[in-house]
Amino acid sequence: MSIPWQRLNEADLAAVLVLSERAESLPWSEIRWQQTLQTDDCWGRYEGDALVALCALGQAGDWLELNQILVAPALQGRGEGRRLLAWVLDQARQQHCERLVLEVRASNTRAIHLYERAGFVLDGRRKGYYPLREALPGQPLQADDFEDALLMSHDLNSPHDLS
Repeated sequence: MSIPWQRLNEADLAAVLVLSERAESLPWSEIRWQQTLQTDDCWGRYEGDALVALCALGQAGDWLELNQILVAPALQGRGEGRRLLAWVLDQARQQHCERLVLEVRASNTRAIHLYERAGFVLDGRRKGYYPLREALPGQPLQADDFEDALLMSHDLNSPHDLS
């Protein structure tokens, strides 16, 4: 069965913001999403009027970067993320990319497991990259308000099946 992924653009901003708010502990800002929809190759899947999954991809030469992948909480753990990631890998290969790269919160064990199952390997760690909370007036972020990002990549010349 083919999943109907469709290209997202600025007209999808409201739906993107709703999904981001529901699926992320610290959602991206409206401005960041506006910029992403303008500059990245963004794809998503709707169920009725609700956007239930999306990805944002950026290309640099023969590398593709997975800048964002979101799945609605109601569909998490049901294979939606796996199907979307498999589709991204297929698209990257069709574009003759050599490598797919990403970064993920070190605490996001569910995503890390998905990426490892798909053939991604750990390339490094960015210390203190992701904020754990928003800065509030009079409460600036401290060093312990951040967590590490894991840098992972997939060599697209090596076949790997996500099924």
